[in-house]
Amino acid sequence: MITQRMYFHNIVRPLVALCASAGLVAGVATIASAGTFGVSTNVTASCVVNTAPAALAPTYSGATDASVGTATTLTTTCNGATPTVTFTDPSAGVGTIFTMNGTAHPGNALQFQISNGTSCSGVVGDAPLTQGAAQALTSGASEVYNICAAVIPGQTLTAVDTYNDTVTYTINA
Repeated sequence: MITQRMYFHNIVRPLVALCASAGLVAGVATIASAGTFGVSTNVTASCVVNTAPAALAPTYSGATDASVGTATTLTTTCNGATPTVTFTDPSAGVGTIFTMNGTAHPGNALQFQISNGTSCSGVVGDAPLTQGAAQALTSGASEVYNICAAVIPGQTLTAVDTYNDTVTYTINA
């Protein structure tokens, strides 16, 4: 009897080990596997400023009441059908009036106008642009928008000073 038990035990032990190994193999086959991959895209602007305009520096003489406007260009590429540009001035200007303040004395002010042209004198005939009003741009590559600024004539220079202002342009498609 003792021999038979050992014989049975010697057969059962390898059989249990074989079943356990088969269970491990089956378990490995059902384990989930995970990985990652990158996803990206690039959304481009519908309007791109190719060349930012240089500073406009109109000259004005209080003694002679003469103003000479300076011009520059804003070069853009716009994919939209009807792109526009607006000009806004953080200084106290309204309508077609933009305001430059003095550097030495900020209370000093000169009013000026911006026109869409290559020359301007600051008079109404220059068709001045209204602040915040959308101005049409041409759609396409390397389109040029002319900008001209001139001091409005008839102002009495309150003090000798250097005057400046910052005008923001916003382009929409």
